[in-house]
Amino acid sequence: SIRRQRQMCIRDSGNNGPKRTINAGVAVLNSGEILVIESGVYEENVVFNKHVQLVKTGAAAVVASSITISGEADVIGNLPVDQAIQSNSVTVHAGSSANDGYIFVAENGVLYLNGSQFSESIFASKSFILTPIGNVTLGGIRMNGNASVLTLGGDLNVSNAVEVNQFNGGFLELSAFDLTLNTGAVVTQGSAGSFVRTSGTGSLILQSLTDAATVLPVGIENLYAPVTVDDANNTAETIAIRVRSATNTNSFNPDLPGAVNSFVGLEWIMNESGAAGNNAAVRFDYTGISELNDWAEAQNRLVARNDGSSWIAGTDANIGQGFASATFNSLGGTFAIYSDFPNSTGANDNLNEVVVFPNPFNNELFVAMPN
Repeated sequence: SIRRQRQMCIRDSGNNGPKRTINAGVAVLNSGEILVIESGVYEENVVFNKHVQLVKTGAAAVVASSITISGEADVIGNLPVDQAIQSNSVTVHAGSSANDGYIFVAENGVLYLNGSQFSESIFASKSFILTPIGNVTLGGIRMNGNASVLTLGGDLNVSNAVEVNQFNGGFLELSAFDLTLNTGAVVTQGSAGSFVRTSGTGSLILQSLTDAATVLPVGIENLYAPVTVDDANNTAETIAIRVRSATNTNSFNPDLPGAVNSFVGLEWIMNESGAAGNNAAVRFDYTGISELNDWAEAQNRLVARNDGSSWIAGTDANIGQGFASATFNSLGGTFAIYSDFPNSTGANDNLNEVVVFPNPFNNELFVAMPN
């Protein structure tokens, strides 16, 4: 048999004919039927509370004041193209699809997740704000490129995976909120153009550290380095990692032994809830726009930990071409990597039209003056 699908066009008034509002069209549709919407701006708070397929007609987009998806609604389509139907404010309630909400949220709009559990993952290829309401768990997040930025507008839990390893960019911005990886969830290693970053107090939190090679791609602005934490005792711990500073590239951490002018200055705050005294190895891999072409020129690269009173270099230090690692007796405190150059000028190379290069220098220093 062939199931008849009724089409309801949003155009004019009438009890059985076309409607003036989207909500009026949704109200008369049976579950599974098609709603055809004429392009334009609809100043209404649209509520989808049933299974419905949407189709847009006309050249322009359909823009609503807000969209709410509830009642286990399954909204299919958004045809004929992505962003055909959109709103700056989209709310998805528990039982409905977070991905449906992502489809409808406009570029730089806000997607609200109201509920406790959303099992699917969001594949983000546009910039928007993801705001959980209450204690929300999402299956996963994948930054799908195009230099998009997904900004957290509230604390969020992830049960599966966070992927930021896209070759064409895409950032997950924690800002002032925490992203917690539940037990079993993983974060893929990022790249210089795609990583988890924070511009405020936001932290990346591991609920349980049992993997000896957990790679956390975290960074700030255009500086980035993945952190690999190896808990030697392989015990379950809660670790919060946040980049504190990456902008001071001159004389970074002068209280570290032998510090002169540091080219790389990245700090991570790591707090753990497990038993104190557990040995742990921490490794930082360098990347980003400020990376040297030849790391062999760098001197005195160290991995150090501040326990609240002083900086202490880790034991079993291993300084490689593109990484630095060391072992510590705890994961608590602030960790840092830094690289010193004994032959280095100040941060400003252009003083009164006098150019000094290269910086840092080895054996030869060139001074170029006007004419």
